[in-house]
Amino acid sequence: MMNTDFADFNDIDLTITAIDMVLSRDCPPTWKLFTSPRKQCAIVFVIDGAAEYSFDDRTERGAANDLVFFDIGDTYRTNVVSDNNYRFIVIAFSWTPGNSGFNLPFSTVNRLSHARRFLEQFKTIHKIWEEKDFGYIIHAKALAQILVFELVKELSNRNRHSVSDMQIQEAKTYIDNNYNTPIRIEDLARHCGYSPSHFRKKFNELYGISPVSYINRIRVEKAKQMLKSSFYQNEEIAKLVGFSSSYYFCRVFKKLTGLTPKQY
Repeated sequence: MMNTDFADFNDIDLTITAIDMVLSRDCPPTWKLFTSPRKQCAIVFVIDGAAEYSFDDRTERGAANDLVFFDIGDTYRTNVVSDNNYRFIVIAFSWTPGNSGFNLPFSTVNRLSHARRFLEQFKTIHKIWEEKDFGYIIHAKALAQILVFELVKELSNRNRHSVSDMQIQEAKTYIDNNYNTPIRIEDLARHCGYSPSHFRKKFNELYGISPVSYINRIRVEKAKQMLKSSFYQNEEIAKLVGFSSSYYFCRVFKKLTGLTPKQY
């Protein structure tokens, strides 16, 4: 049962009692999965792509650099919703609370400020699990215990700074809704009450990507959809998705996809 109250964070206590599975997946855009009621918890680090998780009462979307959490008893459907492959590492585990009665405080989808560091921890645990060297089970459990602690600490700090995070989230929402218009980082920063440099830092901490890179990624994803239709020229697409010139559009597109718009 999830608990998002961090008031007693200093007194938390829990023990990872078993690692049931550590798996790395690279799933195509057509991938779907139906899961019966879970017997263990699972934490998923999304490396690339995006997927929707449909429960009886809601649908959640997990994308690159997100932590997705599934509790015991959860039943859901998974559906990849990105054009590129959905890549992730999942750790399924069992745990018991200590005397504090602490519950894992994760939401289904959790945004991570230090995504790169957590990804390395997931990769290390996966490597240990796959190689199965001497003592790999206890080694994996020990590292999973540290990982869960650091994730809880991360989300606790996030909760304490929720007001500033909401401002950054509002800026991200503005980008999502206005990607096809000129967007100045200085204007976004001013709206949040930050200097441009501090805004860039906060945005990167929250989403694991710089605001400019995020804007370019959104625009390229929209451009991909237009290219598939074959009804637009590069110059038209560049303008429609918000790039200042077709030259800059082509350069960014190739940087992010490895292909020119024409090759795509």
